[in-house]
Amino acid sequence: MLDLEFNTLKQAAYLPTQRERFQGQTGRLKGQFLGGPNNRTCSLVRIKMACCAADAIPLNVIVISPDPLLDFKDQDWVEVEGQIQFRKHGTRDEYVPVLQLKSRDKIRATDPPLNPYI
Repeated sequence: MLDLEFNTLKQAAYLPTQRERFQGQTGRLKGQFLGGPNNRTCSLVRIKMACCAADAIPLNVIVISPDPLLDFKDQDWVEVEGQIQFRKHGTRDEYVPVLQLKSRDKIRATDPPLNPYI
């Protein structure tokens, strides 16, 4: 099991050799829950800040569950364990990181980190 960082996954999405390295492995990632277009998907979000709040941007990883994710509300801190995948983003030639859960119990509430920014 890999303890993942948002920056690592986002960078890997842009590099074919890095996508191949991570694809199919199991990873664990902590972030804030953001509900998706249906009750089986969500995004895991962390805010990346270089110097100040004015330059802060969200980093997202898509989470897909076989079961409904009804126990969480937006901005809850959660830890997710799933299979790392990279999927094409719509019609663009761009990949996005995805964590595919084996079961609903692979996402659980957790305490926020001391520093919520990365």
